[in-house]
Amino acid sequence: MAEINFGDIIYVERDLGYKHFGVYSGDKKVIHYVKDDGDFLDGVICETSLKRFLGGNRVCYIVDFDNFGRRIHNRQIQPQALTDSRINIFDILLIGKSLYDLFFGDERKLYSPEETVQRAREHTEPGKNRGYDLFFHNCEHFAIWCKTGVEESEQIDEFLKFLCDVSRSVKV
Repeated sequence: MAEINFGDIIYVERDLGYKHFGVYSGDKKVIHYVKDDGDFLDGVICETSLKRFLGGNRVCYIVDFDNFGRRIHNRQIQPQALTDSRINIFDILLIGKSLYDLFFGDERKLYSPEETVQRAREHTEPGKNRGYDLFFHNCEHFAIWCKTGVEESEQIDEFLKFLCDVSRSVKV
């Protein structure tokens, strides 16, 4: 896995259909959320072996960023146009997030590999471990924050978009 560099944000695709993210800290180690006592919805930030992070996967992915700390592959800033006149809570959440990104998106930056790993490592210390929350502070939020200073999760954004689409299609 020589193509992974110190400070890279990496992820693997798990069997349950989600992506698990971490910060590559060199020497075949990754800083990431690890399940706490086997509870799927809880976790602590630890530095583990790359092998443990991979969890049997043979493939992992590297997230690339532009010089402004934005993911190169698919980040959008404009609020999504609504396709019908009904607005529900999921629409409000997506619009609110898009507006937040639009007005406060400049707060992100691209931290150096050394800074990225340092930011991640600080949260492995006792008393500084950030609390896991599937929707507001998951492994993707944490890893992206280490690199850019902004907590975001494309997986959660896609899930909210899916809920919006489903709720719009349901005739009440």
